[in-house]
Amino acid sequence: MFVIDGKRLAAFPDIPTTIELGYPQFDNMISTVFLMAPAAMPRPLLDKYHTALLRVQKDPVIVKMLDQLRLTPPPPDQSVADVTKLAAEQIVAWEKPINSLAQ
Repeated sequence: MFVIDGKRLAAFPDIPTTIELGYPQFDNMISTVFLMAPAAMPRPLLDKYHTALLRVQKDPVIVKMLDQLRLTPPPPDQSVADVTKLAAEQIVAWEKPINSLAQ
């Protein structure tokens, strides 16, 4: 287990960072968490889940937990298309540092 950040998380002070573990290529990377759904999920159901997630991310308890982990919930107006685009961008962004591990 490791933290993708320049410093350790206050909530988990014993977990080292990727840089401390000798992986400088992960410096300044964004740690993003996605809840994924099957590609064939019916759009009405996907929209229902998306709306529920946006509502949960506004809960003060959840906001505090995310803050302790230095995670920021997405903007409340973020659409399913926005999330899909961000996921594609993150795949491209992570490709180079991950491939550098194989060399």
